[in-house]
Amino acid sequence: MPPQKLHLSPPSETILDSLEAVEWTAADLAERMGRTMKHVEDLVTNKIRITSDIAAELSHTLGGSRQFWLNREARYQAALAQRRDNL
Repeated sequence: MPPQKLHLSPPSETILDSLEAVEWTAADLAERMGRTMKHVEDLVTNKIRITSDIAAELSHTLGGSRQFWLNREARYQAALAQRRDNL
């Protein structure tokens, strides 16, 4: 039986969905978080991980708890590791 394919759902999907729900652009998010546009672009393209500080900022600007965002990142990283292990 072939290995089961895992659906990878990066935290950026939730960030982008949240932005759409409040009708904000990435630039709006950068301004509200006090971050550069480059930083937000890296966040929504999964080039950087959600750290405790970023989780607190996302919680403050988009909602959800700090722990929600940290858990979202942890589940994504675990799925990536499992996918690598299955290759």
